Amino acid sequence: ACGEGAFLAEILTRKLETVKKNYKKSSYEYEQNSVLAITSIYGIDIMMDNVLACRERMFAIWNSEYTRNCGRDANDEAREAVKYILSKNIVLGNAKRLRFFREDLFDLRKIFEVQAVQWAIERMDEKEVDKLKEKIEMMEFYTTKKNDVKQVLNLNSEFHNLIYKGTKDRMLYKTLSTYQTYLKHSAPPKTFSDDYLKTILNEHMAIFDAFETHNVAAGREAMEYHMEQSKLRRMSKYF
Repeated sequence: ACGEGAFLAEILTRKLETVKKNYKKSSYEYEQNSVLAITSIYGIDIMMDNVLACRERMFAIWNSEYTRNCGRDANDEAREAVKYILSKNIVLGNAKRLRFFREDLFDLRKIFEVQAVQWAIERMDEKEVDKLKEKIEMMEFYTTKKNDVKQVLNLNSEFHNLIYKGTKDRMLYKTLSTYQTYLKHSAPPKTFSDDYLKTILNEHMAIFDAFETHNVAAGREAMEYHMEQSKLRRMSKYF
């Protein structure tokens, strides 16, 4: 249980000290990386009063350092973003039953993934899109010819990482990489359905088609659908 956040406060303070040490010369980079520090703070408690107190405590620590280090460059948009992240990362519930916690993480990840695919379509050059194509072709090979779940899952992660890098936004890249790593290692063992590999291949091909046609709306729609289906698969008994 996170309680009112005494332990988390120490963790966040240390993280922000590191951010200040590395990025104090740039308000922009300090803002990005201090928000990133918040995304790695998680808490859960069975008492709502503790949850609210913990969120307020984390925000107060972050906001004090943010305002001090960014001065006139500090803005309410970043503050609202941090409040939203804390509302998803510090939650009410039983620590022994994390299902709903992962659901919140999926909802938050979907927001970032949809934004990432938009920026990537807008910003990736032809060579970067070709690398995405290579991942899709390899996914198709290991799906239709080998039926190799492990290889396809690795390619799945690599495909998404190329999109994250393609945004040209370091904070978004680090944030999504963090979520992807957490969700990967927090998932319980699953039994894969017969059509699992073909299903995720089709979802990724729809995303890639948007890159080939440079269609931002189609990319956002395809990624949103993929994230929704990914959440449903994780929360079900079978993939």
